[in-house]
Amino acid sequence: MREYEVLNIKKIEFIDGGAFGEFYKLHGVKYYSVTLDIVHEDGGLKRELFDLLFYFSQNDLDKLLSSKKINYDREKHEFEMI
Repeated sequence: MREYEVLNIKKIEFIDGGAFGEFYKLHGVKYYSVTLDIVHEDGGLKRELFDLLFYFSQNDLDKLLSSKKINYDREKHEFEMI
């Protein structure tokens, strides 16, 4: 995992339809699709700027909005909130 800085939050959409939306409603969890521009620093230089689509719970989204950082593994497309 590598720490990335969130440069831009392009889009946040509440998922309330389709199979995912129905599943989340049944379990009382709100999920959002979030498109981000993220970048990591390597020796003071910004590297690997790219945008990604994630699915975040309300709790993870709140953490992201406050910290503007995320730990991310590109190969596994797994993340941890900081």
